[in-house]
Amino acid sequence: MKSIVALVGFLLALVITGYSQNKNAKVVSDDYSRNALTVIFLNYNQYPYAEFLNNSWPKLVIDDKWDNNQVKNITLKAPYDLRPAKIEQDFEGMKQALRSKAEFIDKMKKAENPEYVSPYKSIYKIPNEKRQNYQQLKALEEKQKNEVQNELITEKYPHQIIQKWFNMQQDGTVDLEAIFKRGLYNATDADYHAAMDSKIKDALLKDAGLKLINNSYIVVFDFGKILSIDEQNAIIKNALNEFEKLRNDYNSAEHQEIIATLDANIKNLQENIRKDENGFIAEIKIFLYKLDFNETVAQSLWDLFEEIPDNNSKWKINNATLNNISFPLLMTSILNFPFAESVQYNKGHSLAPEKQASKEELFDMLVRSQFEGAKMMFTRKVDAFKVRAPVFEANKKMFFPQVKAKIGKKESIRLDKRFFVWEKQEGSDGNAKSKRKGVVRASNVIVDNRQSTTGNTGLTTFYQVAGKKLEEGMVLQERPDFGMGLVFLSGFPMSPVAYNSTTNYDSPMLFGGRLDANISPLFGMAGVKFLSEFRFFIEVKAIGEVSDTIFNSPDALNSDDDSKLKSNAAIGFGFSKDIHLMKNIKISPFAQYSIASWDNIDFAGQVGLGVRLPINIIYPLSIVPGCTYYTKYENENLSTYTQLSGFYFDASLRIEF
Repeated sequence: MKSIVALVGFLLALVITGYSQNKNAKVVSDDYSRNALTVIFLNYNQYPYAEFLNNSWPKLVIDDKWDNNQVKNITLKAPYDLRPAKIEQDFEGMKQALRSKAEFIDKMKKAENPEYVSPYKSIYKIPNEKRQNYQQLKALEEKQKNEVQNELITEKYPHQIIQKWFNMQQDGTVDLEAIFKRGLYNATDADYHAAMDSKIKDALLKDAGLKLINNSYIVVFDFGKILSIDEQNAIIKNALNEFEKLRNDYNSAEHQEIIATLDANIKNLQENIRKDENGFIAEIKIFLYKLDFNETVAQSLWDLFEEIPDNNSKWKINNATLNNISFPLLMTSILNFPFAESVQYNKGHSLAPEKQASKEELFDMLVRSQFEGAKMMFTRKVDAFKVRAPVFEANKKMFFPQVKAKIGKKESIRLDKRFFVWEKQEGSDGNAKSKRKGVVRASNVIVDNRQSTTGNTGLTTFYQVAGKKLEEGMVLQERPDFGMGLVFLSGFPMSPVAYNSTTNYDSPMLFGGRLDANISPLFGMAGVKFLSEFRFFIEVKAIGEVSDTIFNSPDALNSDDDSKLKSNAAIGFGFSKDIHLMKNIKISPFAQYSIASWDNIDFAGQVGLGVRLPINIIYPLSIVPGCTYYTKYENENLSTYTQLSGFYFDASLRIEF
């Protein structure tokens, strides 16, 4: 119990700290411009899965939020050696830990007896390789970032991006068509009206496209050592053989500590064998670089433009001279996905798909899923990637508060995408800052603005999930989340517990936890209209022991102590729908099915229907009172216990992330 309280306290402190950091921020501007992506991958010498990656890469879809800056060369020669697979690193770590254990034991025994001779000869054959500490790993990562950056520059990827922007042909002919088109597409209604009020009108919008060149990013995927499930299983089996040979060397009482370590390692490895699955796994690093197209660099490029007689829309650039210009890159961010995989159960397994995906299809899924994950995580980390827009309309009513903004499908707004709402204020020091006033999510009303504006863009509706009253002119800022909630709950039956209407029990306490996930965005990504914040949840709970109010009364379960009814444990799943009534209050009706055991009786099923009332304390923390009606268990032996059915009340603490 103390450990649970400590965990909840730690999470509460973490939430409050994070809230205080997000509550006030530097000025959040509504000036948002589109970004362009170039996505490539590292190719190692004799890379066994290079062909699969080459085939999967052209299928990547760069969605509407980004301009597509894909270049002809989708691979970059890896500037460093292939990293070992994670399972290989884990195995080496186990061996080093085993050797360290033997060294420690020997040191202690030697101190007790100077004539002590180590029995661990076979363990000392393990090479004594020092594990890299955190600082060394960070230094290695920094080195790799620089090496990838240098290789990108050496292979002229920044030049290829510039050529893409200016539609450069083999003879050096360039034009501004793509730049003008992207400038018009990027323009907001405010930009449009400002341009129409000027003398040069849409030329102003076209020229704005030149600024977008500085929003060019390169995403470099390093898949490391990709393994099939069969290859990983083979590595694990070899590791098992090695540990089992060592285990056979030590079987006497004096080796108990080493035996325990070996047994733990063997068990760990055995549990990692995936004999019922097929597919691919990888430990992925993803590097993000920004093209630094500053004024000095831009001017050096403009100086190369040569006019073509009688042609006002095209120019010429000498390729050799262009190659002499240095287009710098800035390291922006790095991601690590240590457990990337694309797997399926083998044919014949109860969870196997009806049709097995081919190796090519599994690779496509691996590449696509990691690219989607990278876009989300980079958006969380890089401010330039966060869509921003002013609040155009605000519904300030007490019930069902909403705001509207002129962003939509062009910015890849999908159902339930989360945004923070900021208000610009003056701080006590006289400097401007932004203060978070609320949190909203995109509704099903999303405008299709995937065309150049004519000054009358439609509105996307966002419903408020937390915060204070929102006003026109505040700034929406995209803040992707995982759409999940972690819940700690406690409760009790709302009616006395009885057995055969004769034996009364004190109401038992219920303790449990729940993990919920918003599945609505999955439908939004598929382009299907669906309910907002429709959640799937898994719940684990237990009812503690309760004392009989009449001592020594009969107990149908024949427990050792007739004065107590033993505890039960249940695991269940269900669906809920969040309905946001007010700024910080929502109602969540739900249905669930639980499977539980009661004392020594077999597992039995039970249906629950109920409603919860989440109330925000400090977003993303809320308290959640709830009431559930449970049907009787599907087990005749349990039907006489009223605590197994009827109404339950519970209160919980929920953390959203």
